Amino acid sequence: MSALDLTSLLWDDILFKKVFPRLSMTDLFNLRAASRKCKEMVEAYFVDMPVLSLSPFAHKFPRHHFAVLARCCSNLREVKLAGCEFLTTPLLSELFSRNHKITTLILDKTTNLESSCLQHVIIDCKNLKVLRLSECVWVTVGCLDALTLHHQSLEEVDLSYCTAVSSHHSLNFFLSKLPKLRSLRLGGLLCLDSTLSMVLTFCRELEMLDLSHGQSSSERVKELIEGLPKLKYVDLRSHTFLDCKYTKEGLKNLGWKQNKIIVLTNLTYEHQWTIRIALPF
Repeated sequence: MSALDLTSLLWDDILFKKVFPRLSMTDLFNLRAASRKCKEMVEAYFVDMPVLSLSPFAHKFPRHHFAVLARCCSNLREVKLAGCEFLTTPLLSELFSRNHKITTLILDKTTNLESSCLQHVIIDCKNLKVLRLSECVWVTVGCLDALTLHHQSLEEVDLSYCTAVSSHHSLNFFLSKLPKLRSLRLGGLLCLDSTLSMVLTFCRELEMLDLSHGQSSSERVKELIEGLPKLKYVDLRSHTFLDCKYTKEGLKNLGWKQNKIIVLTNLTYEHQWTIRIALPF
């Protein structure tokens, strides 16, 4: 089928619903370069595209292509950009300024950004439910304070290795405003007793808690395991306890008694798959 034949098909009813969602982003940009009509067609698709996932192309996606997406996309619900090294604060800010319906935002392992890139998300994306910022060292206390003010309906949060907010009172205040939180990842952080107390007191819907590679009190972890009614999964891999009141094996046995999975060591692929099937977080 020639480019002319392709563009003569119904765009909204056939191409945009049946064909383009099956194409990779590379395929779409190759098609866009075929002709002026194809360029118009692909950019029209970008306008209403609900999901932007570039993580598979994290190391090789051209920055000028992302500039096209930032200019065209205006209906995004899910933005998944984990590990995308080509991102810059101005480009990301432009994308977010046009997309106020984002519910899922994944920016794990993005290193070349500033916290100001989240300004439009914090202020305009009122329906944000999932926020993953693992290893984003650019996340600041001020950024966390702004999130606390504008977003109190988050259901999944990942702040693993966001060292700037570790053991800070702003983290405690942030957690105290998240009653609907189901999944919380704080891997690699020093979690003070006050932080875990906030989780126990205010995050009563919590099902998944990741404290791997971090530090905390075993007494507080025990209280979490016993006190959170919906908690199913606690990750304590390579976790350091700041006291010796309870052993890791003791906490694990406590978890099994309460039908809660306590992960203490690296799992085999088979075990990971089993947990993924049972707990699809």
